Amino acid sequence: MGNKLIISLTVAVAIAMASITAFAATAAETRTAEIAATLTNRSIDSVLRESYSQHKTFAQIADEAGKLDDFKKQVSFVQDNTLKQHSSSRINKKQEKGMLEKLAADYKESAQTNFAIYSSANENK
Repeated sequence: MGNKLIISLTVAVAIAMASITAFAATAAETRTAEIAATLTNRSIDSVLRESYSQHKTFAQIADEAGKLDDFKKQVSFVQDNTLKQHSSSRINKKQEKGMLEKLAADYKESAQTNFAIYSSANENK
């Protein structure tokens, strides 16, 4: 009897963990589901569940509520801002790299100048 209980509990926990893992949504999915949920006055969880269980896109869910145009506009806005942030980040990284390269070149030039001054001073002694 004790072994059956342990096996049953183990199976129940395994099934629960598998369903939680299978239901985990990516950040992009959650963002898009949030847009659909807001437009349809529903929770994000209910939109995600409907999408997964009925194999619907978030656009289909919004369309069924008569909010497809609003959904497309908001998704486009989010995507545009995400691209702008990504591009800005890449530009900043390039600028930082350029500054570091300039600092390294300036340091090298300064070291060479200091060495030349030091060498010249020692030759005169």
